[in-house]
Amino acid sequence: MRGQNVMASLGTMQADERLFRFLLDLSKRFAALGCAKERFRLPMWRREIGEYLGLKLSTVCRMLSHLQEIDAIAIDGKDITIKNVPSMWQSVQIELPVQQISRLHQTPSNFLQEAV
Repeated sequence: MRGQNVMASLGTMQADERLFRFLLDLSKRFAALGCAKERFRLPMWRREIGEYLGLKLSTVCRMLSHLQEIDAIAIDGKDITIKNVPSMWQSVQIELPVQQISRLHQTPSNFLQEAV
């Protein structure tokens, strides 16, 4: 059921929001297992992430590089460190159409606080 909900919601998101929420979801799931929520190993290759999110490999690589450039994440191979969730969130909002920005502002504030 969870997978169906995720896939249904992906269709309404921009590419960068899909990746952002994917990383935060991984963070929450690792934290629930007792692992660090800000540093984890990606369980998939970038190509597989793209397939899961409905994105091209080049898009996933470009967006991960962008998040690293704005110091929102650090990447070391498959290891990801989430350094700055607000920067990630802001990078998503900047490129979204106005109607989706208003939807993002309705996201509970504790979503960001719980993630990292």
